[in-house]
Amino acid sequence: MPETSRKIRARPNLPEGLKNFLLLQIFYLVKLFVWLAKWLPEKRMKTLARMIFLPASRYNQKLCKRNMTSVFQPLGKTEADVEQLYAAYLKYMVRFQVETARCITIDFDGLKKKVVLHGEEHLRAALEKKRGVLLAGVHMGTWWHVPCILGATGHRLSVVFNSFPFAAVEEYLARAAGRYGVGMTFVDKGVPGLVRRAAQQNEIVYLTFDVAVRKGHANWVPFGHTKINISAGPAILALRNQMPVLYVSSYHGPDQSHLVIHPELTAAMAQNLQGADQLCRVLAEKFYADLVQRPEQWWGWGVSDLPRVRVRKEQASSAEASTVSGAGTR
Repeated sequence: MPETSRKIRARPNLPEGLKNFLLLQIFYLVKLFVWLAKWLPEKRMKTLARMIFLPASRYNQKLCKRNMTSVFQPLGKTEADVEQLYAAYLKYMVRFQVETARCITIDFDGLKKKVVLHGEEHLRAALEKKRGVLLAGVHMGTWWHVPCILGATGHRLSVVFNSFPFAAVEEYLARAAGRYGVGMTFVDKGVPGLVRRAAQQNEIVYLTFDVAVRKGHANWVPFGHTKINISAGPAILALRNQMPVLYVSSYHGPDQSHLVIHPELTAAMAQNLQGADQLCRVLAEKFYADLVQRPEQWWGWGVSDLPRVRVRKEQASSAEASTVSGAGTR
């Protein structure tokens, strides 16, 4: 890994009480937005989302652009390219908010028309081992569609979600997931037990790994020419319970949401897998390949903290060629 420069901190350091108050107000706004999504046409919902999100996006636009620069400047992208990417990201965020609100209220038939699931045969093959499955995804596209469509098609699964300081928020999310027969467990509230039971009862556990929920627990792994902090906890639990691990991609097409379940990682790497750190590295590689293909569709640009790195031009050219070649053979 090349020499790493100082990490970027761009979030205001607010008092805990004020942060909790603001979170609660955002929660009430989200509930209203979801309720409106049940009744308003999609075009009007996008207009409403633009009115709400675009002004609010100013607070983290600096962090977004710096993260984008950390990833793409070593690949030869200019400031103008980053500005163009940021504009595309804002359009994606508007669509993501509407798609997410609708997936909480849409009927099952409507969901199945909206979402295209690829690679379900890989999931079924892993479940045949009778050890459950850890399905690992990232915050791209509308990732909420992953548990919703799997629950709607009859799979038994639970979702691991970040904890909140208010029980009302967690209860609301649990009710929303319950519409699809999906269970929900929150970080620090029984995740090891959930994974153990899923392995014993041959069920699916779905989570997103790209945004570290415990920022004080550093587990930095290579991510193109930068690096990303990934919690090793899910990998440790999966390996401890001999649970197959599958990566799932999520992205928006012109009219539909696409989910791609990849072949089992732990089976393909059985001879080389040294432990949780190596599994985290493989997941980061999968995520990076998706990000290079559809960089505007990562929600995490505005919440992650990717270090800026210094690389030589010849290294960047070689990495870019290898990434393009790899993306073309996926």
